[in-house]
Amino acid sequence: MAADDVPVLRSDPLADDIFPLATEGRKLQIVYQCLKLGIFDEIESLGKSETAENIASNLGSTSTSKIAECATLNNGYIIECGVYCLTESSKKYMVSTKPTSMVPRLTAEFEFMFPLFNSLPSVLKRGSDGERYQQFIENETEDGESFTSGTSGAGNNPRGDITTRKPSPADFLAMMNAKLVPIAPAVTQSYDFSGYRTLVDLGGGSGYMAYEFIKVYEKLKAIVFDLPDSIELAVQQQPQNTKSRVEFMSGDFFQDEKLPVCDLMILSHILHNWCDDKIDIILKKVFASINPGGCILLLEKCLNEDKTGPYDAILLDTMMMVICEGRERTFLEYQMLLQQYGFTNVIWREMHGRNCQDVILALKPEENI
Repeated sequence: MAADDVPVLRSDPLADDIFPLATEGRKLQIVYQCLKLGIFDEIESLGKSETAENIASNLGSTSTSKIAECATLNNGYIIECGVYCLTESSKKYMVSTKPTSMVPRLTAEFEFMFPLFNSLPSVLKRGSDGERYQQFIENETEDGESFTSGTSGAGNNPRGDITTRKPSPADFLAMMNAKLVPIAPAVTQSYDFSGYRTLVDLGGGSGYMAYEFIKVYEKLKAIVFDLPDSIELAVQQQPQNTKSRVEFMSGDFFQDEKLPVCDLMILSHILHNWCDDKIDIILKKVFASINPGGCILLLEKCLNEDKTGPYDAILLDTMMMVICEGRERTFLEYQMLLQQYGFTNVIWREMHGRNCQDVILALKPEENI
């Protein structure tokens, strides 16, 4: 048979979207092990391209072929003439020592989020009761078994020999920072905030977003409000050159009677955690705490109005169903929600690219004179 007569072999195109579903879990497993071995950090520290053999030797590994296999995932490395170097994305986001590192986000997904999804079957049957997240924090399921071991036997544990540990305040702060790193510069430019003088980041963790805002707006001062454990750690990590403009305040936005007064209040991934009754408590206090003419800034991923997408928002909505009482919303739902508490001029700025947040802005009306 002539070469021109050889038919092109093609699997069923309808299976193309299905096939990756069976492999995504493996991809995260391999990337996680790359991070755990320190492969990205090692290549960055060398400062030059390196062979798989030398990388493996430096890391105490004998499986150079597996390092090569891992290297091709997500285009994490560039491979040229048998040597490896990092892509620009990996240099910025996959090196653990860099301030822009998204490593905590990836490791948290594997170590903390996967175990929570063990409860998905019961949630689909009975709905979310808001207790699963607290059970996970305490590392115990409703039937008394540990999330670490799972409920279906070690043979069905997708984490292999990884033992899930209780997430610490440091884990949560690092994970939330990693979510903010790619979007923070865009958030500060989403609106002209130059007329505001005081910012409160409600549940602001380490202060990452506050630091970004004071870099852009020189007349702005910020208060980061969060639970005591988070604030204690954030204060320890605070850069010296921010202390005159960023204050940390511990409290509980459910228990405290009032929140700090401000011109601009940021709520990043706050509302999507809670049921309507608790959102009512939050937004009443938020509205009362913002000065007339001030602004509320929500960082939440909006669903399409028909709730069929986008893909990342659907995944986030499913996660909220599994771990807490919350859910994702459409922009129209957020608009109606904010207007219910007195906010006006509600606008939505979509965050393009792959991320977990859009920008929703609304104003508190000026007082009538």
